[in-house]
Amino acid sequence: MIRIHRVVTLGLALGALTACGSQAPAPVASTPAAPPAPKVLEPTAVVKWYQDCWEDFNERKFDALRACYAADAQSRQIGGNPVEVNGAADISTAAQQFAAQFPDLRGTQQLILVHGKRLASISVLNGTQSGPLLGADGKTRKATGRKLGLWFAHAVDVAADPLQVVREYSVRDSGSMALQLGLSKGPGRALIAAPTAPPVIAITSESATESQNVATETAAIEAWNRHDAAACEATQADEVVVHDATYARDMDKAQNTADNKKYWAGFSNAMISYRTLWAAGDYVVYEGRFTGTNDGKMPGMAKTGRKVAVPMLQIDRFEGGKVRETWLFYDSGNFMAQLMGKAPAT
Repeated sequence: MIRIHRVVTLGLALGALTACGSQAPAPVASTPAAPPAPKVLEPTAVVKWYQDCWEDFNERKFDALRACYAADAQSRQIGGNPVEVNGAADISTAAQQFAAQFPDLRGTQQLILVHGKRLASISVLNGTQSGPLLGADGKTRKATGRKLGLWFAHAVDVAADPLQVVREYSVRDSGSMALQLGLSKGPGRALIAAPTAPPVIAITSESATESQNVATETAAIEAWNRHDAAACEATQADEVVVHDATYARDMDKAQNTADNKKYWAGFSNAMISYRTLWAAGDYVVYEGRFTGTNDGKMPGMAKTGRKVAVPMLQIDRFEGGKVRETWLFYDSGNFMAQLMGKAPAT
């Protein structure tokens, strides 16, 4: 054991030297301690943590779910009620209130993508609406007893230490939900069964292929904003499948082009912007917004002249340098409400 002894006479001796005119030794400057290295996020650990947080929701462990969020986390739930929720406590409470409407509700992941401190996923929510239903007007309605099978798109930004959500952005289609619960006649997507296979997991590798896929995705958005059908098609594989979560059926390449032209005709200034755009493996994801003025006629709809701003999330799977599969998520209920002047642009 090393023992440290305090030598009382040392200070007296130094004082004596100073009194005799000798120079005291200059104090030695201490070197500041180096700041701790930032914690590195291990992608597989992020995936496990994310799945564990989903399981907390599925098992109604809302205190544990609350710990998945930073104290000042921000949550935006497109198609949800309420839309804006801030703070871990309120986010957990909102999840608990939604689950109370579907006591057997479970979320099953279909796809999980990780890019550093960003994560995106596609899940399916399945349950029975046997609890009081909370409407957008804040009023509750009696249970319908009907089944729900709904796509749920989720994008999160995380902090590393501790591993927690600092911002989340989720999208589910209220139009499809109303259709499934018998509250409307559609349009919308019918019941989606829970995935039976484990989720596909893709992690960013910073490869040249990922960079090229990002460039192709960016070119596709630019072509869409020019309303250039040929250029859009050039970024897609001939066998592309487009899953629009608000539509009853998937679209092929020709049907998707016709759908694009419908929106370009209805909104002469239609365009898509994005907040984030990144790749993970064969996938590219972007969190964006569709904006435009309804100054033209769309099939089955009269021109309204109103401006819309519709939040969206899109995930594309690439194959051979082209888009082979697309998942598009937005809230058709909010879109229609904006067209009818019943909701502000968001």
